[in-house]
Amino acid sequence: MSPEELRTRTERFIEEVLNQHNLAVVDQFIAPEYLLQDSEPPIQGPDGYRQFIEGILVIFPDIHFTLDEFFAVGDKIAFRWSIQATHKGTWGVIPATGKTVRDKGIIISHVNAQGKTVEEWITNDGLGILRQLGGLPTPTATPA
Repeated sequence: MSPEELRTRTERFIEEVLNQHNLAVVDQFIAPEYLLQDSEPPIQGPDGYRQFIEGILVIFPDIHFTLDEFFAVGDKIAFRWSIQATHKGTWGVIPATGKTVRDKGIIISHVNAQGKTVEEWITNDGLGILRQLGGLPTPTATPA
């Protein structure tokens, strides 16, 4: 697929799956052999991905993703994203706060010839989310 086709496909994925929460179409975007690297427990295949997103939606039911930047080279894509969401479910040991959180991150994906994601790495600012929810103190500047 061309970089333009991959970008269009990524935009469609973000809108349909992540923003509209249409998990019925996950198989159109996630390959059967999918693996989210560095996840514990491992997130594998379309069913594992669906469960991963369902878990996020319990905590942040109104989550909204924005595609901030996109790159594609060969069978690899990378994109920066940002989110805004309301904390309405327990996250770890933090009960729902009703607070709005914002986060940013980067996803690097390996895609197959059909443009389905086979493998990906996700980074974001989990500590920043904890701070926004009051689960960690916000660092303060100390005088020099």
